[in-house]
Amino acid sequence: KGDATFGRGQHGMPRLLDNSFGGKTVSGERYIESISNVPSEVIASVVDDDKVPDETVNDRLQEIILSSLKTHRKVTVSFFTGDIRMSEAYQARFYSDAQRRMEDFFLDRFPELCEAVIAPACCRAQSRARAWVEAHPEKAGYTCGEAEMGCVHLFTTDHLYRTSRRHISDENSFELRNAYWSRKLYKPFLPRSQKLYRQFLPNGQSVSGCAFNGRGGYVRTEIVFRVIENILRARGHHFKFGRELQEVQVFTDDP
Repeated sequence: KGDATFGRGQHGMPRLLDNSFGGKTVSGERYIESISNVPSEVIASVVDDDKVPDETVNDRLQEIILSSLKTHRKVTVSFFTGDIRMSEAYQARFYSDAQRRMEDFFLDRFPELCEAVIAPACCRAQSRARAWVEAHPEKAGYTCGEAEMGCVHLFTTDHLYRTSRRHISDENSFELRNAYWSRKLYKPFLPRSQKLYRQFLPNGQSVSGCAFNGRGGYVRTEIVFRVIENILRARGHHFKFGRELQEVQVFTDDP
């Protein structure tokens, strides 16, 4: 019903350029919130490059909609009229940009972070992060290729796992893996000593399952502060706890 033309709007996010869609006239700026059966990160990827012109944004979105139509026969496009930063598409792009910054800046400059960061980003080919993991498997707790990565969350109660299963749909970009799979595949990443394991999973909790997408990861919060502290101390920084920070002076851009 009618044609639609898409382009860029605030923060570079895709929006409806004309005022008609589906045979109806709309008012105000309309940003794409979701396209049925299409993950939010696919929509966000259309505008990953800030230099992509409106014509290319429109072509890519039309292709996504047509491709979904061929598979599902009916496609619902939802629009967002509030603060665009609250939309799923914007948040997907935000996390995508954050992941690139983590890979290109943090992990490549400070590969020691891979002791606490459990993600495929630490095993990118020819990266400083992978080189560090291969040189220090005892610190990383794993070797690249030893176990399948891509866990975005570990469930520590059966209730949370069952509740999450009820809310998973085709539009989600991850799947749930059961307790057996999670414990077997992620054993290399879990604390080895019983003392650390009890700190990692207190109150008698155990791994009940995980959310998995093959790309994401998680941080071992029980050791991440120690890892960051060691990185900073090795570069001449000093820690003085129990004091109020009143001033920061930056002397160099070097790490």
